[in-house]
Amino acid sequence: YDHNVSMTNRRNPVSNISGRELRTLVGHKGLINSITQSNRSIYMWASAATDCTVTLWDTRQHPANVLVRRFDRPANCLSYSPNDAFIALGSDHLCLMDPRIKEYRSLPSSSQVS
Repeated sequence: YDHNVSMTNRRNPVSNISGRELRTLVGHKGLINSITQSNRSIYMWASAATDCTVTLWDTRQHPANVLVRRFDRPANCLSYSPNDAFIALGSDHLCLMDPRIKEYRSLPSSSQVS
C-alpha cells in the first residue's frame, strides 16, 4: 500500500502513454482511503487517509498540497458537492468542509451505522 496519490493518464486508450504516471502527490503519512476530483476544476482534488488528515490538492502548484486539515478520526470517504461549495467527509459521523474558507462542521448523528 502507498501513502501517495499518483496521477495517471488513462482517458485516452489509443495513446501510447496511456497509464503512464504523470505526477505523484506526496503528503499523507497513512494509507489513502478516498480521493475525489473537483466538479469544476480538473486541477483540484481532495484525499483522505488513515492518518486522520484530509488534503486539498491543486496540481498546478508545486508542492500541490494547498491545505492539510487534521480531524480526530480518519475519513472513510469524501466527495465534493455538485457546485464545489462543500466537501462531505464520512467516518462514524458526517462532516461538511468548506474548502474556500477552510472551515468544517461536524454533523452529529443520533445513531451509529454498524
